Amino acid sequence: MICGKVFTRSVRGGRTQNPTCSVGCRRESSRRRSAMFREEHLEELRERSKQYYQEHRDERLSRQSTYRKENREKVLAQKREYRERYPKRVAEQKKRCYLAKREQYLERARVYHINHPTRSDWAKKHPEQSRAIKRRYKVRRAGYEAIGHKIPIRALERVGNKSGWTCLYCGAKCKDNHHWDHVVPISRSGVHGEGNLVLACPKCNLQKSNKTIMEWRVWRRRHHIPDMPIV
Repeated sequence: MICGKVFTRSVRGGRTQNPTCSVGCRRESSRRRSAMFREEHLEELRERSKQYYQEHRDERLSRQSTYRKENREKVLAQKREYRERYPKRVAEQKKRCYLAKREQYLERARVYHINHPTRSDWAKKHPEQSRAIKRRYKVRRAGYEAIGHKIPIRALERVGNKSGWTCLYCGAKCKDNHHWDHVVPISRSGVHGEGNLVLACPKCNLQKSNKTIMEWRVWRRRHHIPDMPIV
C-alpha cells in the first residue's frame, strides 16, 4: 500500500490484476523496487558499470568531447553554476582527486620546474640584479611605513581637483581612468604622501615607472619619443 487507500485486487484468468491502485502508486512502487534492487546488488552493478565503461571508453570520450565542443558555452555555464551551488562538494572532489593522483602531480611539477626556472634560480644566476631589486623593495617598504600604506580619499581628491583631473605629464583628461604617480619614486627615497603624488594617465605612469622626471625625459629622447612639457 503506497498512498494509504484500500483497494481490492481483481483476478482474471488466474492472474492478479492492478497490484497498485493508480498510475502514481505503480510508479512509486517501481521506484522502491529499483532502489531495493540497487541496494542488494550494489557491488555487482558497480562492477558491471565499470566493465561497460572500459569496453566503450573511447566511444564515450569521443562523444563527450564532441558534445563539449558543440555546446561549449552551455557546459561552462553548467560548471560555473555547479561550483557556485556546491562549493564544499567541489572542494572535497578536488581533494580526493589530488590525493588519488598525488605522485602524478608532483612529477609534473618537478618536470615543469626543470623546464621553467623559477625566480630563485634567476636570482642565483644574477646576484647583483637580485640584490638591487631587494634594496629598492626595502626602500619602498620604508617609504610606505613612514606614513602608512593608505592615503585619505580627501587628500587624493585635493590632488585631482588641483590638476583639474588631467594628467600632469601630457594634459589628457583622465578622471575616469587614472593612476596616482609618485613624482619621486618610492624606490628612490620618495615619500608616500600627498605632496609627492600627482594625477597621471595610465600610459604616462607606466612609462615613467620608477624613473625621475629628468630620467624619463632622457629615456624618451633616447627612444625617439617626442618630449611632453609638464602641464
